[in-house]
This record gives sequence, C-alpha cells and structure tokens, in this order.
Amino acid sequence: MDERSAATAKRIIENLQRKFWLEPTASKRAQDRKPWSVHLELAIQEPGAHAVPRKTEAVTHDLSTGGFSFITRNYVHVGAAVEATFDTVPQKPTIIGVVRNCIHLGGAMHRVGVQFTEVRRADHAASQSSTEATP
Repeated sequence: MDERSAATAKRIIENLQRKFWLEPTASKRAQDRKPWSVHLELAIQEPGAHAVPRKTEAVTHDLSTGGFSFITRNYVHVGAAVEATFDTVPQKPTIIGVVRNCIHLGGAMHRVGVQFTEVRRADHAASQSSTEATP
C-alpha cells in the first residue's frame, strides 16, 4: 500500500475509533485489529474469472491499517480482488484489496480476510472521473 493510501486508512480507523469507541483485540498480528461491525457493498472478482465481478453486501468483522475481514455466506477464493465501499464512514471510501484467507465458520458462513492494496475516497474518485473526461 502506498503512503497516501496508508494515511487514508489510518484516518478511517481514527474516525471509526471516535465513532464506535473500539477496543483492541486480544490477538496480535502485523497490525492491531479492531473489532468493527459495519455494512459494506462489495464487488468480488474471483481469480481467473473473466465475468463481471459478483456484487454482494456484507458486514465487517474487524479492521486494521493493513486490511479487514467480513462475514459472508459465500466462499471466496484466495487471490480474489475485492472492491469494498464503506457508505457509513466519512468521505465514503472505497477500499481495493485482495483476499488472503477464507475461513469456514459453520453452515454457509465464512470469514474473509482482505489485505488493502488501495484506498480511495468518493470525492477523489469523482474528481478523477471528471479530470479523465476533460479533453
């Protein structure tokens, strides 16, 4: 993740901490994960799939500066590209990432771990689109 994306992700976490008063989890990883439950819209492109990405909705399970996980009813392959839009977070960021793991929780439920590769704010994406459209 580039420095700008990392700074944006850090601001997102700070906003979440202020909004939800998150406590650190007991387990230690490369980055501290924060329990976090919020709705998000996803577009998932499975590896090797040439079709349109699968659109779905999910609820996050946790968040760190390097990634997040979400709960879903579908298995998602490691290496799948994920585009997640967080409508409840200020600036409505879209996070681009790659699936690092998918753990079966029981029944049809899975926890999917996503590593960030890029973070975009909605206002940044809109300004890029208008710039690209200008001759």
